[in-house]
Amino acid sequence: YIPLIVDICCKLVEERGLEYTGIYRVPGNNAAISSMQEELNKGMADIDIQDDKWRDLNVISSLLKSFFRKLPEPLFTNDKYADFIEANRKEDPLDRLKTLKRLFLSAHLKTVA
Repeated sequence: YIPLIVDICCKLVEERGLEYTGIYRVPGNNAAISSMQEELNKGMADIDIQDDKWRDLNVISSLLKSFFRKLPEPLFTNDKYADFIEANRKEDPLDRLKTLKRLFLSAHLKTVA
């Protein structure tokens, strides 16, 4: 299961923003972020990603960052933080990836994949 907000925001960034400088560094307008969050909370049927408000990639990336910040438990869970750090120190990329994959909760794996 991938949360709707993650799915939509990632698709829009991939479609429109891979060449966009500072996409996750430059913050979006807070009022626009709140408005889009409310729209997403109402469900997919009400969302029109062709609407002009879905054009600002800084707002979209800020919406995504806000979602991850508000999670009650981060995707990189607190209890496994040290394990994630240790896994990232592995020199062999394949071994590193396999170890990191094992550390994720199954519910989180699709979201980060």
